[in-house]
Order: sequence, then structure tokens, then C-alpha cells
Amino acid sequence: MGHGTDWVERFRRDGSQSSMKAGAAVGRLASDAWPPFGALQAAEVHAGTAALRSATNGIVRRAQTRLDLDVFRITDRSVVKDLLQAQRRGVTLGVLADTENASGRLVRRLRSAAGDGWVELGAPPRKQHGKAIVRDRGVEALVGTDLADKAGRRRFELGASFGGAPARALARIGPTADPQTLGADLTGLARLGVLVNDPRSASTFATQAVERAIEQRGTPLLITTKSFDSDSLADALGRRAQYDPVDLVTHHVGGVRKDLERAGVRVHMVDEAKADRARRTIHGTVLESGGQVLMGSAYLDDHVLYGSSGRQSRELFVALAGTPADQTRAAARLLRSP
Repeated sequence: MGHGTDWVERFRRDGSQSSMKAGAAVGRLASDAWPPFGALQAAEVHAGTAALRSATNGIVRRAQTRLDLDVFRITDRSVVKDLLQAQRRGVTLGVLADTENASGRLVRRLRSAAGDGWVELGAPPRKQHGKAIVRDRGVEALVGTDLADKAGRRRFELGASFGGAPARALARIGPTADPQTLGADLTGLARLGVLVNDPRSASTFATQAVERAIEQRGTPLLITTKSFDSDSLADALGRRAQYDPVDLVTHHVGGVRKDLERAGVRVHMVDEAKADRARRTIHGTVLESGGQVLMGSAYLDDHVLYGSSGRQSRELFVALAGTPADQTRAAARLLRSP
């Protein structure tokens, strides 16, 4: 179990990653406080692709009756192997998949094993980009930035596993969600600290969470994301930079970079090719402010968060209080170092 900046030092040295406990029993925050809507009361934070893969395999192997998954791309043989073994021992599979990535031999095998439990969100107009896995209808859940990636890739990623009411609520919005109760379930889940954009119900909780994270003043704001291309969020960052230090660490920025820099936002561009060779690429998104963390799968692009270009994307974020936010800051320094 890594604490402090220990996993960052190992990330620098040999690419290994670890998991760490978030603050336990931090209590649910008021609806108008940061993090947005609420905070998970206790969670384990997994840093890096290797740690997320290990956590995913652990949940699958512990499943007794059912596994529900949000998947964007299935490329990890070890994850699929464990899922197929779970199905053979009697575990029912429910999979909410992305149509554009629902191809290939591994996907065909998983689709066959899931049977009627396989559901796709197609693009356009709907896309599945969230990443989550829930076992046994809410005994345990994991929300991550990439739950099934090619073996050997090591990237800056964070995910959170948890149980209790948030896990049970997350189970209710899975592939076989009841359309009559989906909206209410998403609202209840947001109050527990898990924020979801869902095109099946027009929910935009993930987008609202990002907006509120940026609008909250009084502490420095750090954002790490693979891609930032949002006019509206750029305006919000510019307003925040008039009051607090704002740092954006990213591989890609759209046409808003000059506007951000003129407004005082410190933009740290990380060369993706060099980062890939150093096994330091950024994937997923983390916003950290005042020791609070919002982490999730969506890039901060208008077409992702706001559904422009005819694209409505399912995204998941988790709001955590009491997390070891120093890991986020240390990793950001590492990412933008030569």
C-alpha cells in the first residue's frame, strides 16, 4: 500500500503503481460545497494502469452472482479471461459497451458470454465512454479511467473502489437499468459522490461536477487531462485564474490556449510521444483543489462533456474528500518534467 508520494517515486523509477486509502468517514458534504453534490465516504484510490488492472481482476474473481460493466475498449486479455471464467462458474454478465469499439475476437467472446446482458450505446448520437465495474449488485464497485488497457502500458491514471450505498446505487444504472427509475437513481448517486452523464436519461451530472469544481474559489486549482478543448470551460478557468493559481497539465489543447494564457492560466504542455516513451502519458482527467479531488474518464472537450457534434457521451466522475491529493500534485510535477 503506497502512502505519501511513494507511488510517484516508483512511477519515476520503474513505472510501477500502487493503491492507497482515501480518507475514511469524511462525511457527506453539503450540496453547495466542494466536491460537487457529495463525496464518497471511504474509498481506495488506485494510481496507474497496473493498479487499476489488479483491482479489476480482484473484483471479477470475487464475484459470486453478477458483474455489471461500463466498458469503452476491451484490449486486456487478463481481464477478459477472468470475466469468461466468472461466467463459466455461473456469474451473470451485464455489459454496457461502445458500439464503435465492439469488435475484435476478445469482444466477440465477451459478447457471447454476456448474451442478453450485452447492451451497446451507439455513436452517433450516443457513445459509451464511462469505465466502471460492479460486482454482486453493489457489494463492491470500481470507477476508473481505463479498466481494460493493453498489457504493459503504464500511464497516469486514477480510479476509486468502494462499497456501501454508492456501489449499490451504481449497480442500478448499469446496462439493464430500469428506464422508469434511471433519472432518480442518477440523482441519488450524485448525492453520494458519483457523477454520471448518461444519454439514456439526458443526465449531465459529470459536466456539472467539472463546472462546479472550476467555479469554486479560494484554493489553487490543478487539472490533468489528456485533452482540453472547451470554450465554455476555458472562460470559467480564466475567471478562476483572476482569484487563484490555475495549472493545466495536458497533451492537447484546442484553439483556446492563447485565451487561457492571456487570462493567467498556466498551461503545461506534455509532449505525448516523449511521455509515451517514458511511460508517463496522461489518461483520464483529475481536478484537484484544496485537497479535494474529482477524477473521471471524460476529457475536457466540448464534444465530450456538452454533446456537441451530435455526440452524447456516457461519462463517470467520482468526488473524493480526504484523498491523498499530494499524489496528484506530485504526479503533475513529474508529468511536466523533462
